[in-house]
Amino acid sequence: MPLLSPMKSESIPTMQSILVLSSDWSKIAWLREALVSEAVVLEASTDADQLMAQISESDGNLLLVDCTRSSGEIVNLAEIAIAAFPRLQILGMGSNTDRESMVTAMRLKAQDFIQFEADARDLREIIRKHLDSKPQQQLNRRTNKIVAVISGHPGVGASTVAVNLASNLSAHLRGTKALILDIGNPAGDCLAYMGMTAKLTFTGAVQNLARCDRRYLENGIPVHATVGVLPLFSEPSDLEGLRLAEAYQFLGMLNHQYQLIVVDLGSAEGGPLSDYILQLADLVLVVAEQSLQSILAVQRLVPGLKALQDGDGSIGMIVNRYDPAVGISPDYLSKNFGLTTWGVLPERRAALLNATNTGQLVTVAASRDPWVKAFKRVVERVGLTIWDQAMAHGGATQGEGFWRRLMDANPTWHAR
Repeated sequence: MPLLSPMKSESIPTMQSILVLSSDWSKIAWLREALVSEAVVLEASTDADQLMAQISESDGNLLLVDCTRSSGEIVNLAEIAIAAFPRLQILGMGSNTDRESMVTAMRLKAQDFIQFEADARDLREIIRKHLDSKPQQQLNRRTNKIVAVISGHPGVGASTVAVNLASNLSAHLRGTKALILDIGNPAGDCLAYMGMTAKLTFTGAVQNLARCDRRYLENGIPVHATVGVLPLFSEPSDLEGLRLAEAYQFLGMLNHQYQLIVVDLGSAEGGPLSDYILQLADLVLVVAEQSLQSILAVQRLVPGLKALQDGDGSIGMIVNRYDPAVGISPDYLSKNFGLTTWGVLPERRAALLNATNTGQLVTVAASRDPWVKAFKRVVERVGLTIWDQAMAHGGATQGEGFWRRLMDANPTWHAR
């Protein structure tokens, strides 16, 4: 029986997003709680330039605007947004006892009006009506990229691959927002490998979803160079009572916050959260080694992966700790698993341990090591594959401009 139970596509929620323009955080929290199973509620920036970028990069065209008397600056920003994006759908928000808020919504030519006194069910119906009117291809548009790294068996190097992949991809450009989502088994390895401690965890953020804005994430997620790291929990008991709908919404928020997310699933067994991530992923990398335990684990893993990824075109295999003296070749593993080999990384235990023990990445601590040289070819292939995916889905939009800059910074990638 596969470790990852295949899930029907209709059971994976399509978390559409909406932008909320309000200076009152309690109103955003109210919307987020009421719409937790309907949409990813994103706080719109009160900086005009950043707001224009948010709307341009959003997967939708729905903006909720606080039209109350105390929101004069907010209304002015909404007018700027409407002028820049004529097709932008505006939903006004206000009180049924505040006539001025209704008039302001009418002046903005809002398609609907949300009353703060409304029942949560009525609110969901209004939002659902407007989201359902948007083209399906627009709803499913996601401009960031997700790479999932998984092994099926602990101790084969999935976390090592994840941290070095995220760091090397993001290091090509300063200012790139990248995140390692460290939710694998064993837990917390990515933090240890990067010499960091956690202020915020995935479960902690989900449990405080109403407080999650850009400032909350930026203050809580530690950053190494250009890469943030978010572990799953502080204690396993933190998972008790975790609501999946809130976890899905938080993942949607992370997708809008980071251009690249590398998820370290490690040897995590199948479940709704890992299955959801694997189905969302643009690329899945399976890390294997020549041991019998690893081979058996990957054999159990692959059928579920292919079901979640709808085939094997976006699944690759990395053979780690390869030793030619062991009588199992990468070609044998590739044929056995039915996966394409994306990289063969040699056995270099001493170099990897020395880097970990000093809180450094091996690609920094031992840049000329054979493992690092082999790994750079993996990074190159991943970057090129993600670029090809971006171009195949309509070219490099503003949200995908990061990938165009990445290719421009690495001209040798174009020729491959």
